[in-house]
Amino acid sequence: MNLIIHNAKKNKKSFMKLINSIKTDLYRIAKSKLNNDEDVNDILQDTIIDIYTQLNNLKKNEYFKTWAIKILINNCNDKLREKYQINNYNKIINLDDSISDDEIFDIVYTDFNYKTLMGLLSENEKIIFALYYEEDLK
Repeated sequence: MNLIIHNAKKNKKSFMKLINSIKTDLYRIAKSKLNNDEDVNDILQDTIIDIYTQLNNLKKNEYFKTWAIKILINNCNDKLREKYQINNYNKIINLDDSISDDEIFDIVYTDFNYKTLMGLLSENEKIIFALYYEEDLK
């Protein structure tokens, strides 16, 4: 695997072999985080581009798969945050008498707490948090 990664840093054909070796895992993780097939395909494309452009930044080739999954999870989380913010924004914009002030507070407060918590965590803790609570991994 180290040889493939080493060659992938220099050769597009080797890069495609490398991606093909983990594509099933990437798809499975993206699908578990995002329900929409269009979002999954978009995130996979974005992730492959990110992996390609950042591959030279990979310090230890033996951690390639973990590193690629981290990029994927970050991209999925960005997409989920984007959708969450749009949904909450739409809820607040379309206010009517059926939504109380307390519900508006809960929407904003919950979003703030999640962002605050994630901001306090180190990169390793964020990955552990995501894998344990979002992926149900031990």
